[in-house]
Amino acid sequence: MTDNTSGGTENFAPDSSDDAGRLRREHANAMLANVAKGDERAFAELYRATSPRVFGVIVRMIHDRGEAEDILQEVFATAWRRADTFDPARGSAVTWLVTLGRNRTIDRMRQHREELLGENDTAEIADESPTPAVAAESSRSGCGSNIVSTGSNRSRRARSARPSSPARRIANWRNGSPCRSAR
Repeated sequence: MTDNTSGGTENFAPDSSDDAGRLRREHANAMLANVAKGDERAFAELYRATSPRVFGVIVRMIHDRGEAEDILQEVFATAWRRADTFDPARGSAVTWLVTLGRNRTIDRMRQHREELLGENDTAEIADESPTPAVAAESSRSGCGSNIVSTGSNRSRRARSARPSSPARRIANWRNGSPCRSAR
């Protein structure tokens, strides 16, 4: 009678999912190597095999299907141009493509964030510093002025300080006020 529970090699069955994943990675790496040589069929096959995964990463990041499709197209155009820079020793082809997609998506999100605060919107942002006319008027008015040109916390404390306090005297001196309060 044979012992089937001994853990010997005769009972060893390799995990088919590990082998299948390894074979897919090797196949994608080989396709990308052929793309680097200009093989359009390998590029089409690489796209069919990897685009769903890359698209999934992009759409989860950007939450806009149309924008994700545009980014996916840019990613594969970049992959076509830069396939020769892929190094299988550093990672798989799918990892390389997903990284291209992730980075392109981050760039697009940054671009949109900058567009939200464009040059046209900067006029609507309030500037807390006094205008030159107000600063000039306050310097003529002497000791009673509570306009301070900087927006620091120290200046805010100086504006609210009593007229003879050291903070008020410093604020008046910084603003060019001629008044020096006596103790």
